[in-house]
Amino acid sequence: MSFTQYGSLAVVWSVLPSFQYGWHISALNMIHDVMTCHDESQNGKPNGTGPLPSCIPMNNTVFSVVTASFTVGGLVGSLMAGHLLSQYGRKGALKFSSGLVASGAALMTGATSVTLLLIGRTLCGAGAGLGICVVPILLSEIAPLRIRGGIGVLNQLAICFGILITQALGMYLAAPSRWRLVLSGSSLLSIVHLAVASWMVESPVWLKSRSREPEAKIAIQKLWRMSHAAEISDPLLEQGDDEPDADDRESLSSLTVRDLISSKEYRQILLVAVFAMIMQQISGINAVLYYSNQILARVVPNPAYVSLGITVVNVVMTFPAIHLIEKLGRRRLMIISSLGVVVSLLLVGFGIDFEVISVASLAIIIFVASFAVGLGPTPYVIITDISPPHVVGAMSTIALSLNWIVNFFVGIIFLPLRDALAGEVGDEVGHKGGRVFYVFAVAFFIAFMSFLRVYK
Repeated sequence: MSFTQYGSLAVVWSVLPSFQYGWHISALNMIHDVMTCHDESQNGKPNGTGPLPSCIPMNNTVFSVVTASFTVGGLVGSLMAGHLLSQYGRKGALKFSSGLVASGAALMTGATSVTLLLIGRTLCGAGAGLGICVVPILLSEIAPLRIRGGIGVLNQLAICFGILITQALGMYLAAPSRWRLVLSGSSLLSIVHLAVASWMVESPVWLKSRSREPEAKIAIQKLWRMSHAAEISDPLLEQGDDEPDADDRESLSSLTVRDLISSKEYRQILLVAVFAMIMQQISGINAVLYYSNQILARVVPNPAYVSLGITVVNVVMTFPAIHLIEKLGRRRLMIISSLGVVVSLLLVGFGIDFEVISVASLAIIIFVASFAVGLGPTPYVIITDISPPHVVGAMSTIALSLNWIVNFFVGIIFLPLRDALAGEVGDEVGHKGGRVFYVFAVAFFIAFMSFLRVYK
């Protein structure tokens, strides 16, 4: 069994919200100086040409708040996911996601004040938070069983491409007259995604849970090429589960976040999902993506190019995961990836502390590669693997909400913690700016050992 041409297009359509999530992770990184009037040609003020100001004056504290508002919106979007998935289906939830991103990015494009930027970025975060919950579920439900893990990795690959393309565009568009194009491009993509939605089928699994078998069969025929044997045995029941009757479907589809938290039956798999998502953020990956230029400024001559190189490595090293996730298995891939993360975090800290350019640069590349090959894509696949269809919405809501919360705190505390541990003098970071990576290495290792205890 494999995808039809339509099925392949459906996969591409499905992962666009994940691409947008990656887009907005790094959307402000490269355009920071021109956007905040810190570019040398702006003298701290807009030049006043055109209907919109060429920049919006902000200090680093205000810019950090604007950046962090994305994670606040992401948390709200994740909390909305369970209800929207149940009531409107997977496709319907993704339409909500794209609507939020389109409106948020459009608002940021035309922003004339910090307030409008905050509102717009929060809306983008809400759309991204919702999308990142829905995409792994939809991919797992439209993919044939034998390639489900590999298809699930496409979620993380789309995120990586979003980060890479935004970084590359940012280097070219980082000018007073062009920086808004980075944000308008995101809005346009979401509008296209919404326009194409009417031609996309809903998840067959969700349709069957709603007793809409005729529609589910049409969706299957559009998505998959099937042998005669496969057509006789329902592909949606490949794992041998008995299909619930009509009365059961209603109760199974109504499991709430509160029900899941209080359920002893699903406590073990909930802990697996939670620790996997917490590990992702405690690794410090998003802190590196948010602040790579500032992290490497002391030891690397051209940090902007290293930042772009990091995103290239992030993309390239996600491709092996498509094959390794089935060949090695989820748990083994997570172990290999996590050990690489711990070792490389320690080496990054050493290289920065002792200003050894080669060690710091190589270690941060190893760190990103180790994350991308396992820790990046695998937690999303694990959630859909271990969660029955009637649980997966609530499971994703809880796990991804915690992911956003940890993401927010890591983004907020990373630079202040680095400065405190390094011994900041005025505006200069002290000579031990790598100590913060030792803290993240220890915290990550504790989370990793906890994960191994519950995921056996």
